[in-house]
This record gives sequence, C-alpha cells and structure tokens, in this order.
Amino acid sequence: MTDASVDVVRLTAAETAAAIARGELSAVEATQAALDRIAKVDDAVRAFLHVDAQGALTTAAAVDARRAGGGQPGRAGPEGGRAARRARTRPCPRRLG
Repeated sequence: MTDASVDVVRLTAAETAAAIARGELSAVEATQAALDRIAKVDDAVRAFLHVDAQGALTTAAAVDARRAGGGQPGRAGPEGGRAARRARTRPCPRRLG
C-alpha cells in the first residue's frame, strides 16, 4: 500500500475496491488486514462461526494475479459469480453444543 497511514480495515468496501483497482492496495493485503482484525476481535464479538482464511487468501491472490495480467479485479472477483456461488455451497465445520 502506498500510504501506510491508512488503516485498511477502516476503509469502506467501495474504498477498498477502488484502492485495489488503482493498484494502491493489493487484494492480499486487504484480505490479510481483515483476517488479522477478525483474529484480534472475534473472541470478544463472536461475529463469525467459521473463517476460511486460506480460501480468502487464495481468492485474493487470484484477484492480484488478474490485475498483474492487465485485467480488472471485477465486482465478483476473478471468476465472476462462480467463486461466490462455490463459497455458499462449500461445507463449513459444524459446531455442536
């Protein structure tokens, strides 16, 4: 990221997407910042049942690769809506109790 003073997790989704599209922030950087924030506060706020960190980082790396190849990251990432549909159908660990 070119401006280290900007706290990535404080950006709106639109600001984050615009920064990635302009090349000021990588998708991996934005994703890792979000994952770090989740790790820091989720024990207290319990907002997530499951976090697929590896899946998120893999998708972010694909977005960065697309940008590096001259493409635009796109609204739904490098695969259009397929990645979002696959994410909805991928099994998550079950928590009982």
